[in-house]
Amino acid sequence: MRYIIFSDLHGNADALAELLRVEKPGGDRRFVFCGDVCGYYYESGRCVELLKSIEGLTAVRGNHDQYYLDCFDDRAKTEEMAKKYGSSYRIKDEAVRDYLRSLPLTRRIESDGRRIILQHGAPGDPLEGRLYPDTALPVGEAAVYLTGHTHYRMLRHVGGTVWLNPGSLGQPRDGNGFSYCELDTDGMRVCFHSLEVDTGGLIKRIRREDPDNEYLEEILYRRK
Repeated sequence: MRYIIFSDLHGNADALAELLRVEKPGGDRRFVFCGDVCGYYYESGRCVELLKSIEGLTAVRGNHDQYYLDCFDDRAKTEEMAKKYGSSYRIKDEAVRDYLRSLPLTRRIESDGRRIILQHGAPGDPLEGRLYPDTALPVGEAAVYLTGHTHYRMLRHVGGTVWLNPGSLGQPRDGNGFSYCELDTDGMRVCFHSLEVDTGGLIKRIRREDPDNEYLEEILYRRK
């Protein structure tokens, strides 16, 4: 089975739309999303609409998704998160809330006789755990672990376990651009891909909606 794997949209719907233009859903491929619809940028609602359009999508909840749920009816928490991560947290969308509530923290997939475990973070801490390319890793209980959260591409083999992070589709931080990957579990082949995403409209909105938060624009192009 072939999987298109992506993570960490953070409200960047243009990036997801570009992925779906390049990699049209259907056929013999399945799409897998490693979490974080929300946080930083402003189009979580459109992201949810696009995610719902992907037939057979397998997805999990990310840490910013959980923050959004925690903020939904808590004004003080909303303002705390908006100050740090941008005013997107002030956009209250019931469709987004309901979609995020439907997402589990962990998914298990059986493919070509191999077990795949999908989490946003890491085993033991599926929301906040971070596995970087230089993190010490154990031999896991599954053949493949799919993770997100760090925004860093990662492909590592530890014993018989593959640890894989597609990088971030919505907010890359590792110098590899807006990225996703393809996994073929038949031959255990992995291929990373980068997308060209027009960020002009997003930059204008950042400057309009969060003019005092330079971090939102800076982190969109972080290189390390």
